[in-house]
Amino acid sequence: MKPLVVILALMLPTVCHAAAEVPSFASGTTYAKARTSLRSLGWLPAPQASRRCPELRRDMCNDRQPEIVSCAAAAGGACSARWRRGRLIIEVRTVGEQPATVARVCRTKCR
Repeated sequence: MKPLVVILALMLPTVCHAAAEVPSFASGTTYAKARTSLRSLGWLPAPQASRRCPELRRDMCNDRQPEIVSCAAAAGGACSARWRRGRLIIEVRTVGEQPATVARVCRTKCR
């Protein structure tokens, strides 16, 4: 029983630390600023094999931003970007355009 308690005690800080690794941004932060911040914190774009990139959203969904996974078809619609640091993958959702702002950051597949 004692070894199990020790193992759980050693795992707890790791689990809590992983939950704290998801970055947050102040309301109104532009995606450009968030992107720069993520890169400086060691996050890397996590490009996907397929992307949903409507022609109207080439401002976000382009070769310079491989982390963008999808954007809504309407101008100003939401976009989703995936970032990776180690084994943790996060999703950054944006709203608006020129400049797009961060709406939400969560582990992948935000709801």
